[in-house]
Parts: sequence; structure tokens; C-alpha cells
Amino acid sequence: MLSTSSKTFLRVCLAAASCIFVGTAGANTLKGDWPMVNFDARGLRNNPYETILTKDSVKSLQLAWQLDGINLSLYGPFPPPAVASGVIYVAAEDGHLYARDAVTGHRLWTVKLATTYYSPSSPSVVNGIVYVSYWFPTSPDSKGRLRALNAATGATLWTASFEGSVVGSPIVANGRVYQGGGKDSYLYAFDARSGTPLWKSDGLPTGGAGYYGNPAVAKGILYSIVGFSVVAYDSATGNKLWSQQMRPGYGGESVAVQGNNVYANTEGYLSVLQASTGTVEWSGNFPMPDNASFAVGEGSIQAARNGIHFFDTSGVYSNIDGRTGRAFYAQENQIGVQTSPTIANGVLYVGSPAEIGAYDVVSGAPLWSALLPESFTEAPPIVANGML
Repeated sequence: MLSTSSKTFLRVCLAAASCIFVGTAGANTLKGDWPMVNFDARGLRNNPYETILTKDSVKSLQLAWQLDGINLSLYGPFPPPAVASGVIYVAAEDGHLYARDAVTGHRLWTVKLATTYYSPSSPSVVNGIVYVSYWFPTSPDSKGRLRALNAATGATLWTASFEGSVVGSPIVANGRVYQGGGKDSYLYAFDARSGTPLWKSDGLPTGGAGYYGNPAVAKGILYSIVGFSVVAYDSATGNKLWSQQMRPGYGGESVAVQGNNVYANTEGYLSVLQASTGTVEWSGNFPMPDNASFAVGEGSIQAARNGIHFFDTSGVYSNIDGRTGRAFYAQENQIGVQTSPTIANGVLYVGSPAEIGAYDVVSGAPLWSALLPESFTEAPPIVANGML
């Protein structure tokens, strides 16, 4: 835990909508970006290129800057930002998309995407283009939108509309943008440059339960959760390859794919499936907080640091073997977790209603924590280029 003086210093972000913490090495050359909601298209929530923040240097994190000017009494917590080429992109419920220098917080541009309250996704930034999806939950025009903007200027390049709401963030891979269509039960694919529609999935008879969370893409296959099932599609054509019905319940925040395994959280049941066939390897009851999911270590899942990491609703932090579901360890954490965890360079980060914490990814030992405003309860942390 921080000293009393350190906590007082960090409280300056209480009125802010976003706080950025920087370590003593934060001015070094930028190396590892965080370009989309779960780091990359595979959805592992793991930045393997982070080298500045370590188990030792994370203890020196202190407040660097904050994004203010948003009326939090009207607009609640917003999704996690994206970082690319030294710029942080933030979509807020006040209808704006903000671009700021990631190190200094200097204003680069701000674009108004909507004139009324709207629900935005986490942006994705690939090849100089920012993609953000949103819809209007309180408006008669509740149809979703997907907009592509020039990352340097904020100029709109193209906009696509959907039949209903949108759920989850746009995932970009192999020159295509993939977006879940919420209760209309479709997945959509667009050309990343032109916005030309490429395919729409066939949908599933889910009783009104549509695509939930963020899809994942690897080796030419797109994986997603729709209703009660995990579904795989050919990412180029949209042809359905397999569908595996899971326990009744809506999907969790995301699916993730690593090697020959697909990981899925379907309303408290964490499952591992074969990526090529959808065959369930194992499934266990691990209730996680609403809108929260898991992080997966890189490399062999046989090692503790490379297992599946998550926090359950009882406040227990677990690291389990991806092959069997056996726990490497499970222990109570020091803060009331409500977000998905993030892994970077052997450190696991997680947020709560009032605090953010860092843990040793192997042992689970606490390394650092800081007070945060209550508005952070829904947005998981991201780590890029020595900054949190």
C-alpha cells in the first residue's frame, strides 16, 4: 500500500475521468503500444513487449497527468483507451473521442461523434486509423455505428450503420474490422480501409440473445460468443466452421485464443475448447464480476506465470492451468476487484471501485497500489511503453 503522503498526492485525480501513471523510466523510447481493447486480435490481455515497467519499477509509479473536463455526474465511466504511436485515444460517453499525447497529456484533437448521450466502445488503432463503435441506448434511433477516423487528425474516413445495437469493441485483423451486432445476433466484417461491407454472419436462434463481448481472431478463424454458444467462422468469408453450446447464460466480456486453445467465459463458467473443432477440453464454475473476464499468459500454459488469470466475485485471485483447470494458486486480494486483469512483463494489474493494484504474476504477491476515483469501476487497466 502507498504511504499517506503518496495517497494524498494521487487524490488529485478524483475529479478526472482518466488517470495516467508513469514510472521513473517513463520517458524512455516508446516500444510497446496497446492498440485495441484486449491488446491484440487474439484477446489475451497480455502485452509481451512491455520492458520498462517491471516487478521492481512498478513500485515507483506516480500520477503523470489526467484527462479532465468531462462531467462525471452526467457521463459515467467509459471503456479503456487505446495507445498507438505515442498517442492515447479515449472514447467518452459525453459524445467525444479524445486524442492526447500519451506521455504528457497534451491535447492533439477532439472529435464530437454524437450530440447526445451514447454508449461507446473501446477504440482500436491500426495502420493510422482509429475505429470506434457506439450506439444510442436512450434514443429512438438506437441503431449502432462504426466510424473510422484518421489517427493523426481525427477526420472521418467512413461510417457504417447496423440493424440494431452494437456490443463489444471493433477488432481489427488482416485488413478487416469485425464488430458484434448485439441483439440482432449478427457479426459483421468490413474492409478496414474503405469500410466496404464484406460479410454478415447467419446469426443464431438465441431467443433474442445476441453477440456479446469482443471476438478474437487467429490463424484465419474468428471466434465469438453468441447467446449460449461459442462460434467459429472463417474470418475471410464468414462461413461458420463450428458452434459449441455452453451452459445457459449470456457470454462474458470476451473470448481469447492461444495456440490450439480457445478460452471463453459464459456467465461464470470458464471453458477451454479446441480451436479447430470446438470440442470442450474442460469447463469450471468460476464466477467473475459483471463485464469482467480473464488474462492469459504467453508461452507454455504449463507454467504458473503463463496460466489463466482472473478474479472471482468473492475477491479471490486465481491462476489456473489452461490444460486442466487445476489451480496453480488461489488467494484473496487486497482490493475489491471489478475489472478484467492485465498482464505485462510479469506483472498483473487490476482495478476496483476506488483502487488499482499490481501483483506478481507468478506468486500473486502484491507489488503496488494507488487510490482511484470511483468512476474507474468498469474500465480495466492497460499498460503501454512504461505507462499505466
